[in-house]
Amino acid sequence: EILHVILTTTEIQVARSHPIPEQELNRLVFRFRDSVMNPQVDPGGAARELYDVVIGPVSGDLEQAGAHTLMVSLDGALRYAPLAALHDGEAYLVERYRLALFTEAGRSGLSPSAEVDWTISALGVSRELGGFPARPNVASELATIVSESDADPEGVWPGQVRLDEAFSLQALQDVLEDRAPVVHIASHFHFAAGTVSSSYLLLGDGDRLTLSALKEKGIRFRGVQLLTLSACETGVVEERHGGGKEVEGLAVLAQRRGARGVLATLWPVADAS
Repeated sequence: EILHVILTTTEIQVARSHPIPEQELNRLVFRFRDSVMNPQVDPGGAARELYDVVIGPVSGDLEQAGAHTLMVSLDGALRYAPLAALHDGEAYLVERYRLALFTEAGRSGLSPSAEVDWTISALGVSRELGGFPARPNVASELATIVSESDADPEGVWPGQVRLDEAFSLQALQDVLEDRAPVVHIASHFHFAAGTVSSSYLLLGDGDRLTLSALKEKGIRFRGVQLLTLSACETGVVEERHGGGKEVEGLAVLAQRRGARGVLATLWPVADAS
């Protein structure tokens, strides 16, 4: 069996290949993923091994093209792999290239130019709620990102923060109607494979916004250039039986409903980090 890697630039399109059975490729992906998640394990070996398979075949072409940004379209279990952490023996992939994951749902957002002056609306859950543990660092996370007044020197972008009880469904809808270019959500997300009615985002008032309700209530992300989902496992289920397709669940749903770009997570993230 062969893995085919197709590289397209403004000048050329080339197809390279690496001989590897699908089962072996999947083993490499999950070995790499597990090593990155485990602080007791050095992920270097797995990172280099998977780099040689996925990026190695086109590394020379990328260098010759003078590439600075990689927009990657992944298939199958490769969707589980954090490509930024691949290593060529000298540097991580993210040190050499800016990385973006291409989805068909995001195709329409590629043409328009991005706004220069960004404002942000940030929503978060910091208290213990709905069976989920408290995230005491959320308040400082949002304060570091959002500047709520001219007297606030800490934030990166001007905007508003809605924390805990102030983060309701109505608050989210108001934020989206205002069309802030950046929407940052720091909460908990529960993903259930194969069902949009059991997968949900925890809101600050204790309500659960399911993926099905997201569609049924007509919630749209038009005008949002970057939606950041600072929540655990916004993209993956533990069982790994979805063939990688479930990774696109929430992110692609948001893109289909208007978000130009989505930042999501592949695994649990420590509150402080």
